[in-house]
Amino acid sequence: MQAVPIKWDKVCILGPYSGDNEAEKILGFEWPAESRTDIEDSDGITLLLFVRDKSVIEYVEHPRDQGDFSRLDSRCFKASSAKFRSVTGSHDNWSFLVPASEA
Repeated sequence: MQAVPIKWDKVCILGPYSGDNEAEKILGFEWPAESRTDIEDSDGITLLLFVRDKSVIEYVEHPRDQGDFSRLDSRCFKASSAKFRSVTGSHDNWSFLVPASEA
């Protein structure tokens, strides 16, 4: 299933309480995460940043209770390898998302 119906090169993941500094470190360029999203003040979302060239072309505040990407905080995945699967964690059957290539 394709998550974003636009062309993108990579998706970068920012976990809860991330801010502009973390966004810049992972992206390699400045992007105003704090003013555009609630990620800095929220533990209920993970931010998915879809990047083409040196620009965030789309972003999604993904609710953690619908699949938690937070274990992938500060990682980027090329479009060709950005496939994820759900695994059940030990805490209240919480569902975490991990790269499909990881066992």
